[in-house]
Amino acid sequence: MNVFKNRSDYFKNSVTLFSGIVIAQGVQVLLFLILPRLYGPEDFGCLALLFSAVSILSVVSTSRYEFAILLPRRQNTAFNVVKVTLINSFMVNIILTLTFIIFSKPIIKLFNFQILGNWYYLLPLVVIINTFSVVFTNWFNRNKQYKLISTNKIAENAIFGGVAIVFGFLHQPLGLVLGKIIGLLSGVLIYFFKLVKTGDIAYFKKDNNKRILKSTAIRYIKFPKFTLVAGLFNTGALETPSFLINSFFGHSVLGLFGFAKQISTVPMGIITKSLGTVFNEQAAKDYAEKGNCEQVFLKTLKALAGISFVPFLIFYFLAPDFFAFTFGEKWRQAGEFASILTPMYFFQFISSPLSATFSIAEKQEVDLVFQFSLFFGVLASMYLGGKIGQIETALSLYAAVFTIYYLGLLAYSYKYAKGIAALKKSNVSSKLGTAS
Repeated sequence: MNVFKNRSDYFKNSVTLFSGIVIAQGVQVLLFLILPRLYGPEDFGCLALLFSAVSILSVVSTSRYEFAILLPRRQNTAFNVVKVTLINSFMVNIILTLTFIIFSKPIIKLFNFQILGNWYYLLPLVVIINTFSVVFTNWFNRNKQYKLISTNKIAENAIFGGVAIVFGFLHQPLGLVLGKIIGLLSGVLIYFFKLVKTGDIAYFKKDNNKRILKSTAIRYIKFPKFTLVAGLFNTGALETPSFLINSFFGHSVLGLFGFAKQISTVPMGIITKSLGTVFNEQAAKDYAEKGNCEQVFLKTLKALAGISFVPFLIFYFLAPDFFAFTFGEKWRQAGEFASILTPMYFFQFISSPLSATFSIAEKQEVDLVFQFSLFFGVLASMYLGGKIGQIETALSLYAAVFTIYYLGLLAYSYKYAKGIAALKKSNVSSKLGTAS
């Protein structure tokens, strides 16, 4: 009976998140029908550049402790991880703020941040807001508040769109950036009010002894020790192309690339964010109770592969015409970029939600090797394409590197999903093979 109940809960949670994220992505789709006609590629380039920087700095800000929020059995311990993450974030952002002020000129010149204007100085503040969003999302994910997470995402997108549209009609080019920041902040406030309403805010007053917090930080030290570095390499691999494209090809081409990424990931976001979030929670639970999460891994893998192959195949051939017809002829090149990147996005769609098994099985050191290889592969491919002077070549090399990475990630994710017993058996077989 428990097995059927667990399956029923898993399905129910998936449907709850799926429904909310479909609405959130639906709002985003509607915005993409409007915003490209109010803003140009250079405006989208500014947005992509700013939030590429935020993504990388947010990894440093949390030190990846947010992934440990799901793991403790006791609520007190889990919220101690929340506090450790936020304390770490404030300390890091004090250093970031001082660094950005003192070394502003060389940083702006090195990363070609001139287009950001005064938004450059607000980067640490946006990183803090993003950190709160990530941490609270993981806390409510732990507590199975899937409806809240979905509602939050809908509100973020709606507020972003409302602000961006108003400023777009007023011909204010930075409306995209302002809308994104206000939307993100609104999401954090929604989470905060929910903490107050549920009484979870009281956890901030408990176990504030330095010894307890230090003990919590040490207990999950693998996350900053291995996952932080792995996260920097992974996020760097995802976001470094924005900096290199900006340097080699300019803000407008970056805007086309960023827009292609956003449109291409809408169908991915609808599915992977719902199944991925629920998979993370269910897999962590199964691994703690049974020593493996193979069943839910295979179930999620089949679902992801089954629903994605045909849509991605169609998108590969029709992307340029689709972009030109839907968003205007000036966005056709973005469709060409999207077509080049489609194989990469297909394998990302399948493998990324399942890669949580690395954290669940505490194999952060192996993940580090993957991310290290990916980062330098992407860096080399984009730099080579930039030197050649052809954005299409750069993106083709970039997509090839990522495709190989996702296939390897999927294979190792399944290996760890099979659990402790399977790993021991594999190690024994390996030793016997060596001995013979």
